[in-house]
Amino acid sequence: MSVRDASTSAVRNGEVSTGNDQFSRALLSAMLALKEGDFAVRMPSDLMGVDGKIAHAFNVIALLSER
Repeated sequence: MSVRDASTSAVRNGEVSTGNDQFSRALLSAMLALKEGDFAVRMPSDLMGVDGKIAHAFNVIALLSER
């Protein structure tokens, strides 16, 4: 399993803390997966603050793309 695949799996499983660097890496991984056609990738829905708003916006975009 590649580093990107591991990161994408972590995003799918909700294993993202609110650490800025970790959030940024998870978001980048999710964005790359979405770009490659993986429309099932999601960010955790329980994040707070700006990170939570960004994650929610990403999830809406992924959901619309999946349809």
